[in-house]
Amino acid sequence: MRCWLYIILILTSVSVQAQNWRELFASAQAAYEQEKIEESLTLSKQCLEAYKAEDGSASENYASILRLVGNLHFSAEAYTDGLVFIQQEVSIRESKKDINYASALENEAQFFTALSKYENAIAALHKARLVLELFYQADDPVLLLND
Repeated sequence: MRCWLYIILILTSVSVQAQNWRELFASAQAAYEQEKIEESLTLSKQCLEAYKAEDGSASENYASILRLVGNLHFSAEAYTDGLVFIQQEVSIRESKKDINYASALENEAQFFTALSKYENAIAALHKARLVLELFYQADDPVLLLND
C-alpha cells in the first residue's frame, strides 16, 4: 500500500511540473505581448528551468522555449546573451531542415546583424534560403522577399 502511495505522489508531482512549465510559457508570452520585457524574461527563464527539470529533451517544446528566451533578450537589446539561446534552437531544429529551421536561421541572422557580424548573418540567411527552396518555387514571393 505504501508503494502505491509513493507512485501516486510521484505521478502527481510530474503532472504538476508539466503544467508548471506550460503555464510559465503562457505567462511569459502574455507579459511579452504587454511589453513587460523584464517580467517576461524572468518567466521565460523559469519556464526553461522547469522544462529541463521535467524532461529536458531537445524537442519542439524546448526549441520554442529557447526561441522565446532568445527573442526576449533581443527585445532587451542583450544580443550576445540571446544569441546563445537562438543558436541552441538552431542546433535542435537542424536535423529536420524544415520551415521552422529556416525561421530559426533567419532569427539567428537578426542577432548577428545586431552584433555587426554581417558575414555570419549572410551565411545564416543563405542556409535559410536553401532550406526554403525545398518548400517553395524559385519565383515564390516568400523567396523573392529574401533576395
